[in-house]
Amino acid sequence: MKYLIFLFILALINKSAIAQKPGVFSGQYPESKTSAVADDFFGIKVTDPYRWLENDTATDTKDWVQSENAVTQQYLTQIPFRSAIKERLTSFSRQPFQPANQKLFVHLHPSRQYS
Repeated sequence: MKYLIFLFILALINKSAIAQKPGVFSGQYPESKTSAVADDFFGIKVTDPYRWLENDTATDTKDWVQSENAVTQQYLTQIPFRSAIKERLTSFSRQPFQPANQKLFVHLHPSRQYS
């Protein structure tokens, strides 16, 4: 079963790689502001111009994420076989799970910590 799932995913990747042509995306990415933030780590100056994106509750970050999502959705809706992939993947979740009459045995090594 794992082998079949692997082949299915490999086929999807192959099909999507063939379907994508250079220059198909014609959208406009949103502008990303930069800030002059730098840290000093043991004498080495490391700049982080996009640190403002780390604050996921800030309105600037939320606006930027929404505009990025709009660009992404615009591109994804152009994929012709996207609905077929969605239907196939959701069909897996509709299957009822009925475990077989099997027992699972787990051996824990006494010198290792498990959480």
